Amino acid sequence: MSLEISESVLIQSIEHSNLAHTISRLDGDMELIYVNQAFLDTTGYERDEVIGRNCRFLQGEGTSARTVDEIRKSLSGLQALDVEILNFKKDGTPFWNRLRMAPVFDGDRNPIAYMGVQSDVTHLREAQRFEQERQKLEALGRMTGNISHEIKNALQPIKLMSEVLRSWSDLEPDRIQRCIDILSENVAVADRITQDVLRFSRRSGSEIEHINTVGLGNDISSFVQNLVHGQIDFIERLEQPPKGSDPVVSIRLNHLYQIMMNLANNAIYAMQEKGVLTLEVSYRVIGSAEAVTLGMKRGIYFCISLQDTGVGMDEKTMRSVFDPFFSTKPPGEGTGLGLSISQRLVKEWGGAISVESKANKGSKFLLYIPTVL
Repeated sequence: MSLEISESVLIQSIEHSNLAHTISRLDGDMELIYVNQAFLDTTGYERDEVIGRNCRFLQGEGTSARTVDEIRKSLSGLQALDVEILNFKKDGTPFWNRLRMAPVFDGDRNPIAYMGVQSDVTHLREAQRFEQERQKLEALGRMTGNISHEIKNALQPIKLMSEVLRSWSDLEPDRIQRCIDILSENVAVADRITQDVLRFSRRSGSEIEHINTVGLGNDISSFVQNLVHGQIDFIERLEQPPKGSDPVVSIRLNHLYQIMMNLANNAIYAMQEKGVLTLEVSYRVIGSAEAVTLGMKRGIYFCISLQDTGVGMDEKTMRSVFDPFFSTKPPGEGTGLGLSISQRLVKEWGGAISVESKANKGSKFLLYIPTVL
């Protein structure tokens, strides 16, 4: 009798949950055999309109084919999954759906169904998008002073050499050549600064970019150095690719700069604009044990680390540092979305972010991005 009551309570709890619950068949086309009221409220459908149908009816134009393929592979392999996918309500309204699914087994460990839990995370996505734009504007503002100073430094010798060359007929050939070299060098400096700004400020397309890592470390270092201000010493350690290899990463470059900007700004804040910021770029072979810990596959990874000498974090803070809306900054100085967004972006590339820190000993964030040799 108590078991029947427990089952009844469980069913009522699911039916009245504010999260959308579904149960799908394992055979056939994985048709829905149960949905709770929250699912109907979220999607706008009636129960008799969805029972017996595959959840594909929620997909539409703009739904990621890559995410759909990831779901299909997980289901066919009887694996649990946790993804965010663009879905559409009955009236055509788009919404971001966080979909978590797992197989259900009977007493003999035979798979009998798939249970899904869905939640509308559109508001969180919108908050993340606005936070990205806010961070971008903030970073551009901070970079303005540094960039202005660097451009003036580049323009000053150009102006001077131009004046000298006005009387080129009175100059020795080697002095003329030296003037030309100085002009070329400083034009290259100004061009680099301009490219850094354009690379960061441009909107990234929806397609993944396949980028050769040779030289990428230098670009990242230049970008981070433009963010440094106050009494902060910047140190770079850039490792070259393994001999004979030509590693490529599949990323959205704009998003990588977004991540580096967030990590650098957090580090500068933690140091109160006084300390040492160290950037390291390396290539690491990640084995099975470490891959499981980081939640990614084995392989060779392009690794970026940013270490500061700031206030650091205790164990409790470290456990929450990637949680949405978690922030150690005073109200009004941060939304607590930066690291959460960064983690989600890196996971989309098949990578991971980890953190090492101790209170009053500084922090070190490490990015792992998978490479294709």
